[in-house]
Amino acid sequence: MAEDLKKRGLEQVQLIIADGMVGLQPALLHAFPKAKFQRCLVHVMRNIGSHVRLKDREAILNDFKELHSATDVTAAHKILNDFYGAWGKSYSNLIQQLKSIENELLAFLSSPPGHSTNNLFNQYLRITEQKNQTQDQTKGTISKRKIFRQFHWGSSHKL
Repeated sequence: MAEDLKKRGLEQVQLIIADGMVGLQPALLHAFPKAKFQRCLVHVMRNIGSHVRLKDREAILNDFKELHSATDVTAAHKILNDFYGAWGKSYSNLIQQLKSIENELLAFLSSPPGHSTNNLFNQYLRITEQKNQTQDQTKGTISKRKIFRQFHWGSSHKL
């Protein structure tokens, strides 16, 4: 994939945003060695949500979402440290996993303030959240239609 992009004229990228798929990061960074690798925060949030108790899910995800609003590395580290402090006792394994990828969570902040990378990342977050909301709404609509389609009223059914 990366080699195909290079063949089509892409010389270098500043920021790669991807999930934690095994092998993807080294392959892309090999092709674009000057790029920073940013772990997709939406995918990270999904992983967090799948590893916490249902009663904690909304609160923990809202706390993690604060990272989206960080304007510099110092603010981001404070947000993460507060997050670790609040949830570390209940979810120590999860917190250890997040700490192990912390640099990948904050790569978007490595550019100077106002740099196009920060602006692009914020646009990416908004678009991704909108896309996920649309997909969730579509899935809900399809599921409802499917339920109604499975139930057929016929002359053999008497009330």
